[in-house]
Amino acid sequence: VSSLEEALIETAATFGLQARAGDDGETGVWVEDRKLAAIGVSVKRWVTSHGIALNSNVDLNYFNMIVPCGLHAHPRVTSLSKELTRDVDVSEAAPVFISSLASTMRCDIVKASETDKHEMQRIAQLADADLHS
Repeated sequence: VSSLEEALIETAATFGLQARAGDDGETGVWVEDRKLAAIGVSVKRWVTSHGIALNSNVDLNYFNMIVPCGLHAHPRVTSLSKELTRDVDVSEAAPVFISSLASTMRCDIVKASETDKHEMQRIAQLADADLHS
């Protein structure tokens, strides 16, 4: 999780924003007192999954209808677009995050071929079937 935070902070920095990991009781990545990105973790059948949501050009009005990620006291959510006062599309933000993640994890990220994707799905289905037998 801390590596995901670090990659998100590095992504924000690439766009010229100073971001930070959440303080006590705050999850995700923040720009001052505004939440820029959420991080989620799931554990199911001894397998952990990690995910992120980096707000790039989302309509922030939707956050007025919910309590986002337990932000009861100060539910302030932001986006790259709002902070930079220009449109930052996902197609612009995603490659920056992928590069930051590769740097943080000290690895190369390669695009899986269609054959690889199908093989990973097949292996996951077999593993799931084994758990049910």
